[in-house]
Amino acid sequence: MSRVTGEEIERQPVLSFMQAIQGKVPGLMVTQASGKPGDGYSIQLRGINSLRASANNPMFVIDGIPFTSGTLSNSSVTGLALNSLSPLNGISPADIESIEVLKDADATAIYGSRGANGVILITTKSSTADRQKFTFDAYYGVGKPTRLMRLLNTSEYVEMRKEAFVNDGIEPDLINAPDLLIWDTVRYTDWQKKLVGNPSSMSNVSLNLNGSSGSLAYNMSVSRFEQGTVFPGDFGYRRISGALGCFSRTSG
Repeated sequence: MSRVTGEEIERQPVLSFMQAIQGKVPGLMVTQASGKPGDGYSIQLRGINSLRASANNPMFVIDGIPFTSGTLSNSSVTGLALNSLSPLNGISPADIESIEVLKDADATAIYGSRGANGVILITTKSSTADRQKFTFDAYYGVGKPTRLMRLLNTSEYVEMRKEAFVNDGIEPDLINAPDLLIWDTVRYTDWQKKLVGNPSSMSNVSLNLNGSSGSLAYNMSVSRFEQGTVFPGDFGYRRISGALGCFSRTSG
């Protein structure tokens, strides 16, 4: 069994806890469907056992309750344009106490055939404090591509084409060289910068209140997360999530 604590997850500014446990659990492969924030994940814990991609996903159990790991567009939700959003992204990493990963005989011994692809146990935070505690956390960051491909600009391309005709001893005409005689040989657009070179921002604000009153312990949290993309257009992801837990403590 592998275990990742909430402190390890909170130290990483990520959208989903699945991104935070990549590389921390032996044998766990997490692949996002695309580069768009909020998209679903392909999760493999014990390799590929079926030709159906969804049949290879491990079982998720959150506070003892089984939870789907498929995308919302593949779930039984109708009438909503949900694309391929993952419901796991609705869980704020700040609300997680620990993640335990069961595989091999450990998973099947407890959960039977449902744990054939492994089991990921998620435990959310509960209050252990004897007095009220308020926590506020916020961060903001900006990112952009660090390296783009070195491509020819218009003048360099035109020079290369003219040199090729000279080397081959061919006279450019409207048939074999429309790019030199018809097209604009001065205009230049850096499509890399336009399509994937934009800066993207990431911000998160979270509030947490926990404590106890007599035998009743409580934990309340709310968070707002927003992440942009380097692509033009509105492909960002916004999430507002909240959690409320009440627990009865008995002494014996």
